[in-house]
Amino acid sequence: MPSATVWGHDGISSGKTSEATTKGKSKMTKRSEYKGHRLIVLDAEGKYPFQFGLAKAKLILANLEAIRAFVAEQDSAAPAAGQLEGGQ
Repeated sequence: MPSATVWGHDGISSGKTSEATTKGKSKMTKRSEYKGHRLIVLDAEGKYPFQFGLAKAKLILANLEAIRAFVAEQDSAAPAAGQLEGGQ
């Protein structure tokens, strides 16, 4: 897989390239930098890339079980495909 240019929040290339794949998924993650702060970019090639720095990464890790529970709750509460909210 070729490496890709890493872009910051301001749309300016950091000049660095990096690539990694998440475990068992084809979504690409990248490392970036913004105003001297290192960032990780999840789903870097997707429509809505998600990027954050070390402080938020630590917050996510500290609350990983709560995040997993939230995802499980929302997945089980999601309406069936084609069904509108409110039972319509």
